[in-house]
Amino acid sequence: MLIKIEMKEKIKRLYFQRQLIINIVLKELKNKYAGSFLGIFWAVVNPLLIMTAINFVFTNVMKMNIKDFPLFVLSALLPWMSFSASIYDATNSISRNGHLLNQFNISKEILPVSAVAVNFINLFLGLIIMIPVFAIFKFKIIFFLFLLPFIFLLHLIFTLGLGLLLSCLNVFFRDIYHFLEVGLLFWFWVTPVFYSLDMIPFRFQWACKLNPMAIYVTMYRNILFEARFPNIGLLIIAIAMSMLMLITGYFMFLKYEPAFLKRV
Repeated sequence: MLIKIEMKEKIKRLYFQRQLIINIVLKELKNKYAGSFLGIFWAVVNPLLIMTAINFVFTNVMKMNIKDFPLFVLSALLPWMSFSASIYDATNSISRNGHLLNQFNISKEILPVSAVAVNFINLFLGLIIMIPVFAIFKFKIIFFLFLLPFIFLLHLIFTLGLGLLLSCLNVFFRDIYHFLEVGLLFWFWVTPVFYSLDMIPFRFQWACKLNPMAIYVTMYRNILFEARFPNIGLLIIAIAMSMLMLITGYFMFLKYEPAFLKRV
């Protein structure tokens, strides 16, 4: 009960400190693209380069036969890369900025929240730039784009919850951040970025439905590449996973937050 009351107070305080979050996000975005010739277009260039490599391997070497395979991959790669970068940045956000927490009286969750926000702004910009390209190849997607903000929001909520959880745990177990490189690489390969759920043998599909990112990237692909409404069952699972992860992540963050300053 006390945690619930504290959570409400924290959310209220976070709202009052929203300008600080905005300032941190803007500063991070400026630093990210400072001196860069392409600027915000790097939000698309990086996924495009990776997509090109994957496209070469899977179409020329492994003979993957999927029409418009580059767009097929890109529709899932954009959200995956934002998720991966968010988790990297959020996990280390408290440990890396311990000096700020000791100097200023700010809500500690501002740091992982800002880290996730920066990368999802990149995703938003990348989608804005690439949606016309997807529409050229399949014009019907414009009738399903109204669903995209909802999928984006569910994806953001899940990532924020996981980021809060890992940023908290990393304060006490620093090996978590070092494990991320291997963990996220494994997660990437078991997520249907360069293949679809339909291509997985039926007896293993249940495992994919326990993988939150498999569900989110599939729904992005349903809209951007296949121009169709996402599966209702997957949508319900995505809503449940997003809310559960946010509640769990924030609960754990608040529970162990009083010990942060002793550890950073």
